[in-house]
Amino acid sequence: MKTKAFLPWANGRVWFPALTTGMGVEGESTVTVTKGDYMSSNNTGRKFITTSLLAVTLIGAGCAGGSLTTREKGAGIGALGGAAVGGIIGSAVGHPGAGAAIGGGLGLGAGALVGDQLQGQENQNYRQQDQIDRNQSEIDRQRREVERLRRERGEY
Repeated sequence: MKTKAFLPWANGRVWFPALTTGMGVEGESTVTVTKGDYMSSNNTGRKFITTSLLAVTLIGAGCAGGSLTTREKGAGIGALGGAAVGGIIGSAVGHPGAGAAIGGGLGLGAGALVGDQLQGQENQNYRQQDQIDRNQSEIDRQRREVERLRRERGEY
């Protein structure tokens, strides 16, 4: 029995029969179907939609907490840079996906460490600036007190 295509839908999955292909009349592709010999194929469309929705949900949830910290920015930049470099190196040896995954992981770790150091410096700078502001407030208060005391004693 010869047919051009056989792709019936069943239970949300595409079922492909065991096929052998050949050339028909005038270069037309023909398919030989062996009845009852079916193999199932995953529904890639459904998986793509599910994966996309999961990615959008995770990104949305991750960004819902406000602006990114320096550590998070460093981790993100490191992961993207590492994945890019890993993909380039991986493609040179024939495995760009593995290279990108390994490079992304290493870049994530390195970027997080660098971002953590930068965030530590920012926190230290913030504490120092806060101390400077408190010291300046105390100096201003003491100047006002000295001026008040001089006026009371009549030194002006």
